[in-house]
Amino acid sequence: MIGMTATSAQLDEAAEMAVAAKALAPEALRVIGGPHVSVAPSSFLAQTEYQVACIGEGIETFVDLVLTILTKGRKALYQVAGIAYMEDSSGIYVTSPRKFLFTLDDYPFPSDSLGLFVDDLEDSARNAGDLVYIFGGSGCPHRCIFCAQQAVHRGLVRERSAENIFAEIQNLYPKGFRKFAIVQETFFANAERAKQFCSFIEDSRLSLEWTAEARADQLTFPQLERFKKTGLRFIQIGVETGDQILLKSLGKKIELQRVKELRSWCETLQIDTAFYMLVGLPGQDWQSILRSAIFLRDHLPYNRITMHVSVAVAIPYLGTKIFEEGSVRLVNRDPKSLNWPDRNVEVIAAEQGEFLGENYTESDVMTSEEILEAYTYLDDFGHFLLHAKYDPSYTDEERLRAHDFAQRIFYMMERRTIRDLILQAQEEISSEKYRKARAEILQQDNGREAHFKDITPQTECHATNFTDFLANAEFQNGFQVMKRFSVPNRVKWMKVCSLVWGWGGKKFNALRFEQDLEGLGDQFNLRLEGISSAELNHLLEAYEQGLSLQGISPAFQANGNQFKFYRFSFEWDELSSILRIRRH
Repeated sequence: MIGMTATSAQLDEAAEMAVAAKALAPEALRVIGGPHVSVAPSSFLAQTEYQVACIGEGIETFVDLVLTILTKGRKALYQVAGIAYMEDSSGIYVTSPRKFLFTLDDYPFPSDSLGLFVDDLEDSARNAGDLVYIFGGSGCPHRCIFCAQQAVHRGLVRERSAENIFAEIQNLYPKGFRKFAIVQETFFANAERAKQFCSFIEDSRLSLEWTAEARADQLTFPQLERFKKTGLRFIQIGVETGDQILLKSLGKKIELQRVKELRSWCETLQIDTAFYMLVGLPGQDWQSILRSAIFLRDHLPYNRITMHVSVAVAIPYLGTKIFEEGSVRLVNRDPKSLNWPDRNVEVIAAEQGEFLGENYTESDVMTSEEILEAYTYLDDFGHFLLHAKYDPSYTDEERLRAHDFAQRIFYMMERRTIRDLILQAQEEISSEKYRKARAEILQQDNGREAHFKDITPQTECHATNFTDFLANAEFQNGFQVMKRFSVPNRVKWMKVCSLVWGWGGKKFNALRFEQDLEGLGDQFNLRLEGISSAELNHLLEAYEQGLSLQGISPAFQANGNQFKFYRFSFEWDELSSILRIRRH
């Protein structure tokens, strides 16, 4: 037999191995397993030279497969539960799901095989610096729309006991190993097991460090205090997005307030944290990306170890809800390739300052190019902020430079949000209408803000009120008007709107034009030319300082329910017969 395990990003390599195996050892049974194959075993067998696919957890299945063939031959494959197999003459068959005979505690320790990969397992000095991954369990009870856990494990959660996990650590300790990472997304879900794990460490008095992944709703401050005393050094938290509205649609059932609390507790206890974030989710536009950036800016993870935010692209894996609904789609794929794209996009910076890479997903509100940009900006934003704050090797000058670059990235996300608000300012917006509008406005811009390098040399540090407006505003129409604005005038217009928004107590988010006509847009654009950017910035700064705006500028007047700026007269029910504000 020749067995292979592959993830979705390694299917081409696995297929090549099957071809080689067939040529070199044609009598050997070729067996494949892994998460992708578990969800689509028949289709993968049909496309490759593999003869058997293990579905789900394959330890007992593989042993059963070996014993069945040795005792009964290949004709008895139908008796092996949990597989799909190829019959040369009659096609592909899928057997009944496997019912496990053993618990995970019954299996040998995974690390018993370390000797196959480490030359000298007794080198305790070297081992002390190595990190050993300890398998904690598989499966997840939650149903996040971007995750394939339910499809792979069919809703089954299998866990090792605290005693068994600790016994493996205790077995490795004499060899010099001191750092352990527990691999299981839901390790902290079972509070009693986590408590028992701590008791074993406390009773043993072993000095070690350990890390684990967590949901923000699985931990309390007293628990963290105890975990810290037993060696917890680092936790990875699945945040996904800093946009609470989007977060509610993902099926995670977590409030961002819980993330903020957990992050604060970890900093108090000096437990380092990493955030997992996603881009390219359904409904995640540039405004949503900006909300994530604001969340990171205000609640930067306490991460002195890796000093990065783990940003990834949401991939519509087989079995996920986003795949089934088609809300996130694969694009630009090589039709000859079986591989699915990696969640971490490879991006390089060209000499001219462009970010180059290729993303293979799109959603209804973001093209593949936009998702690539969002991935790059959000990942780099977190990187530079974290290094500026926590990297002990940075000089004061390097910290200032990192802060400056982070601000340039943040500004880029603001500018993308401005453009996106205009693109989506259409009634009954659809994916097709969005892409058509984007192509139109890009043609009109003629490459003026196509790349990071085109915008950031003139970075502005915008007032909080302006950023908050961009993160919350909704134009219900107005694309025909606003698309006629020059790039600088778009920024001016959003600043004017943010002043109205702030002056009105931020009691409204939805804005609507009385008339949405290109001709009106040209007239409006000429009027915006007469507004001074410096004057707008001055007013925004005054607002930030809590000063009364009335009387600060001769061009600005506020009286009752009316706001006047230059030749524009803004009222609550009607803004100069152009813009209507609907109170919420």
